[in-house]
Amino acid sequence: MNKLIKTYIGFSIKSSQIIIGQDRIKASKNKIELIIYCKTASENLINLANNQAIKHKCKCIMLDDLLENYTNKQGCKIVGLTNRSLVEAILKQLDNVGERDGK
Repeated sequence: MNKLIKTYIGFSIKSSQIIIGQDRIKASKNKIELIIYCKTASENLINLANNQAIKHKCKCIMLDDLLENYTNKQGCKIVGLTNRSLVEAILKQLDNVGERDGK
């Protein structure tokens, strides 16, 4: 687990700049800057994540870990981040570690 990414996701949660869950992401009218899904996500969830990434014109990545470890929400498989600065920091961190996948 990448502690910096966990910290950035924690900042997003505390500042209410995160959308947790597939139904909320589908219904969101906010501009989503990044979609992150869990390595255990189903094929349907991955397809939803990719479709929503196209809709919001954002990147979509898969973590090589359980997303619930990052959000401290049991069963969490997908999140959408709305803060561009935190998204850029997460993407930079993923590029450094080489965990990046998806679009």
